[in-house]
Amino acid sequence: MYDYVPGTYKSTYTEEIDGTTVEQERSIILNEDHTGKMIFQDEVLQDEVDILWYSHEIVTTDGTNTYEYTIEGDNLMINLNDEWITFTK
Repeated sequence: MYDYVPGTYKSTYTEEIDGTTVEQERSIILNEDHTGKMIFQDEVLQDEVDILWYSHEIVTTDGTNTYEYTIEGDNLMINLNDEWITFTK
């Protein structure tokens, strides 16, 4: 039923830090067993959060955050803090 969902989805963007433009990457890994990780990294910080995914929600395993998402083709769109971000498989 969810065969099209599992995979690694990535999003890159540029941000200005202390006057320097830096490319940053975010990844969402959705495993077949409905577990996964959200990985946000830049040159200074790497944050990795364990998640569970459902039909239209991603939930952190500690239960503190829930994110709405949808998948269209190879794109995963997720609502992160009221901003829809597109990740590509």
